[in-house]
Amino acid sequence: MGYPLPRSSQENYTKYFNKVIQKGCLENYKILWVGSPLPCRFKSNETKGILAPNNVFIVKKDEEFQYAVMDNKENMFKLPKKFFTVCFPNVSINSIPENNRVHYQITKKQKVFLPYIPDTFLEQKKTKTSRKRRKMYHNQTMDSPPAEKDIESIDFTKKKIPSWYVLQKKENKKEIFKRQVILMIRSIISLVDTSNFVLEDPFHRVKEVEDIHKKEEYMEKMKIIISFIFHYCRAELGLHTSNTDIIKTAEEFCASLNA
Repeated sequence: MGYPLPRSSQENYTKYFNKVIQKGCLENYKILWVGSPLPCRFKSNETKGILAPNNVFIVKKDEEFQYAVMDNKENMFKLPKKFFTVCFPNVSINSIPENNRVHYQITKKQKVFLPYIPDTFLEQKKTKTSRKRRKMYHNQTMDSPPAEKDIESIDFTKKKIPSWYVLQKKENKKEIFKRQVILMIRSIISLVDTSNFVLEDPFHRVKEVEDIHKKEEYMEKMKIIISFIFHYCRAELGLHTSNTDIIKTAEEFCASLNA
């Protein structure tokens, strides 16, 4: 596994590695990851334009890690959170180790135990990912509901059709519930694959797609399947299309559901 920060020069490592900071807000912290000093004062107006991943130091005292920057006078300062994105660009949350810790080989004989990224930055990423998922799957929980689209609503009340009632309850439409449903389905399929149980194909007698329109039983099954996919696994199936021919066919099918 690579490390998100670039390794500094051997000259800098010889000069700063394992050095204990003697003053400032990071006094008594030991330098474990060496960066390159800034060519200016930390509080200079130039800092914002030149601070980069290669300028980041990692220091430790007891069990606490801090990220730091060294200015041109060798003064050490904590790395402000606003620079995390600049100093750790393009780090995917999927690439981060489970405990956010790695062993890095400094020399042939010496390793250091370091955070992969700042712990607070990891929490920001988790929160951001959670917000994206909620927005993707649960727009109905947003403070400002999405604007209504001028499309025909499929009427499920015209006929009494079989349904998974528990999936229709609004209070159950939470991400944790969705996960439980998907896990249940996966478990059932896994059991069927490894046992003598059989799941009947709901359309095993259908020869052509047009035959679904001709029989009420098949239409009822199709309504349930489409509704489940739309609310629970649409994104997982990559259902994002703008093909006009497909949309036209879909509109015709939706119209037939209300027939």
